[in-house]
Amino acid sequence: MVVLFVRTRELIEAKWEELDLENAIWRIPAERMKLRVEHLVPLPKQALALFEELKQFKRGK
Repeated sequence: MVVLFVRTRELIEAKWEELDLENAIWRIPAERMKLRVEHLVPLPKQALALFEELKQFKRGK
């Protein structure tokens, strides 16, 4: 099931500090975007649940 519409590379390079789980927003910095403009990705409930599960496996940052 697809819950986010982002490029694979953006998802692979995602950093925890970019995720605002409380406000359900992922801020992808301009330097990682193809057009060099910050991208705001709304996080649906399913994505929030997946990120919350992944938190238990994160290393360092």
